[in-house]
Amino acid sequence: MVTLPITTALALLHLFLASANAIVAFSLLVYILTRAPRNTTTLSFVALAGLVVAMWVGEAGHVSVRSEDAESLEEAVFWLRVQAIGLALLPAAYLHFSDVLLRSTGSLSVGRRAAVVAAYVLGAVWLGLALMTDLVIKGPVLTVWGTHFSAGSLYPLFMLYSIGLTLWSLYNFLRARSRCLTTSLRRRMGYLSISFLAPALGMIPYLLATYAIGAVPDPVLALLPVVASIGVSFMIVVVAYIVSYQGVFLPDRVVKQS
Repeated sequence: MVTLPITTALALLHLFLASANAIVAFSLLVYILTRAPRNTTTLSFVALAGLVVAMWVGEAGHVSVRSEDAESLEEAVFWLRVQAIGLALLPAAYLHFSDVLLRSTGSLSVGRRAAVVAAYVLGAVWLGLALMTDLVIKGPVLTVWGTHFSAGSLYPLFMLYSIGLTLWSLYNFLRARSRCLTTSLRRRMGYLSISFLAPALGMIPYLLATYAIGAVPDPVLALLPVVASIGVSFMIVVVAYIVSYQGVFLPDRVVKQS
C-alpha cells in the first residue's frame, strides 16, 4: 500500500477544503440572493460571502499550481492576488455584518457605522498597497502547501488591522446575543458567535504563517491552513443559516427545511 508523507497528505486536504469552501460560500451566496428578502442583513452577508469566495478561490488556485517554473509561478502569483482581495477586505466585512446584527437589536451607533466605512476604506488602501507595492507583501516563496507571499515592512500593521477588527466583530456578536429578547434569537446568535470563534482564532496562526516559514516543522506549518479552512467551512454555513431567518415571515421549520 502506498502511503503519503504527512505534509503531502495535509497539503492535499487543504486543497480539498479550500475548494469546498469556495463552492459552499458561492452556493450559499446564490441561495441568499435568490431566497432571502433584500435587507441590510442580506446585503452585508452577500459582501461577506463574496469576499470569502474570492479568498478561497484564490487559495485553491495557488495551492493547485505547481510553482516549479516561471510560467507556473506567475499563475500562482495571480491566484494569490485574487486571494488578497478577500484578505484585505474581509475584516471590514466582518465588522459590517456584526454592526448590522447589532442594529437589528436596536443598538444604533453613528460612531460604529463610521468605523465600518473607515474599515472598508482602510481595507481598500491595504489592497492597493498589496497589489501595487512591496510594502505589505512581496516576493513569493514556496511552502509545503503551495506558494505564499513573504512579509513586507507594513505587514505587522496589516496583521493588527485584521486581528483587531475580527476581535471587535466577535465582541459585537456577543453584544447582539445579549440584547436578543427571545430564546430562539439568543440561540441563533449563540450559534453565530461560536461559529465565528473558530475562523477568528484560526486566522491568527494563518497570518503568522508568513513568519513561520522555515522556522517551524513542515507538518505544523501545513496544519495551519487546514485548521483555518475547517473553521471557515463551519462559519459560513452557520452565518447563512442565521441570515435566512432575517426578515422572513415563514415558520422556523420551513426555513430549516429550505
